[in-house]
Amino acid sequence: MKRKNIVYPVIIRKTDDKEVPYYVRIPDFDRSTQGVDLSDALFMAEDLLCCLAIDYEEEGMKLPPATEIDAVDRENGDIVSLVAADLDEYRRLQDTTAVRKNVSLPAWLSYRAEKAGLSLSSVLQSALKQELHLA
Repeated sequence: MKRKNIVYPVIIRKTDDKEVPYYVRIPDFDRSTQGVDLSDALFMAEDLLCCLAIDYEEEGMKLPPATEIDAVDRENGDIVSLVAADLDEYRRLQDTTAVRKNVSLPAWLSYRAEKAGLSLSSVLQSALKQELHLA
């Protein structure tokens, strides 16, 4: 299964705000965020990028093409960087809601699993992760 990774340029600007001095803009989405330090600003940019990309996917919209880093419009003092986002990992970390599924299996196998004290949910999760190459 192919991982869903994306990379977009961001513009980072230091502001006069004492509490949250870093402003970060993702020009290809025309959205922005901020951070208390450079590390936080980049983390927030990654989080925003993931949220935007997942919203686009869920609405059936194509992601905008990423602007080449050299072509990003910037003002004097701006820092231009790239932010990478792993959408599959983001979904895994954010969407931990359990869903109920009805599973059919032979009675003898159900009996053996019960006698062995196995959790069918746990076994199914492990098997699906292995089958999808997520483990």
